[in-house]
Amino acid sequence: MTNSPLDDMQIIKTIDPEQLDGRKVLMAICEINGCFGNIDKTGRLTYKFLGTSGLFPSEMTKAETLSYYKQSETHFEDYVVNPIDKVQIRQEEGDMGINYGPGKNCYIFQGNFLVYGKSNEQLLAIASTVYDQISGRLYRLCHVVGPSLPWLEIGDGIICYTTDDVIETYCLKRTIKGIQAMMDTYEASGNIEQEPRSDLSEQLIQLEGKTAVIKKSVEEVFVRVTDLKEYTVAQLK
Repeated sequence: MTNSPLDDMQIIKTIDPEQLDGRKVLMAICEINGCFGNIDKTGRLTYKFLGTSGLFPSEMTKAETLSYYKQSETHFEDYVVNPIDKVQIRQEEGDMGINYGPGKNCYIFQGNFLVYGKSNEQLLAIASTVYDQISGRLYRLCHVVGPSLPWLEIGDGIICYTTDDVIETYCLKRTIKGIQAMMDTYEASGNIEQEPRSDLSEQLIQLEGKTAVIKKSVEEVFVRVTDLKEYTVAQLK
């Protein structure tokens, strides 16, 4: 059983859905803990956390060094995915939300019903927890084919030595082929910078929560502050 950073966080009823999708609940749990869910070889659900990485070889934790791989079927991108250096929690597009971290490559999650009704201090603590789990991870996009390594799992680090470089990356997708001479394909995809994520709770009715939305254009400035618990809305246009 995996212990998650926010296992002790108290959850109160803040939504009133007609039905609750178990997959969305799992996604919400993983998001606030800075991990992702995975069904392991035994069929059990596990929470996977990416080990830390750095600019120099051997800084990556939980890494497996691949002593052999098929160079003809393996390729790496020339660029490194920039590490996350900021986390923002918000309830909707335009909401100022809570920010943690000094950088600009911001990981944004919004509409996560597990953080509805939380105070600023509580949201900041959650953002700090997520930041600790996902910040500083940098890796090269890759497609690596080699002999099967049964002990290597999704989320583990991979170190590959080429003729002129040392590649540090993660196993984010894995495909096993073959019967006797089994082969593994390890893949890591992503974007150089973080992109906006979709709302997890589009179908949920929220009972508690606060938002402060500021929208600017050449024609107007719109400000709206909402407190769903107190049923109050103040806006200026």
